Amino acid sequence: MENVGKIDDKVLENFFEAGYYKEKLVDSIVAIGEKAITNMLPNVTKIPIDFPEAAPLN
Repeated sequence: MENVGKIDDKVLENFFEAGYYKEKLVDSIVAIGEKAITNMLPNVTKIPIDFPEAAPLN
């Protein structure tokens, strides 16, 4: 989000050198987008969740 969807070439190069492929890159982008949406939506709209919150872990 800070980089408006742009990634440094070295970061991408490191991703592929770590053994990942374009398919995993797409999966990662989708996962990040899903997390951004599911975190932003309730925070911005203040719509309450429709299920009981889990008890805190001790």
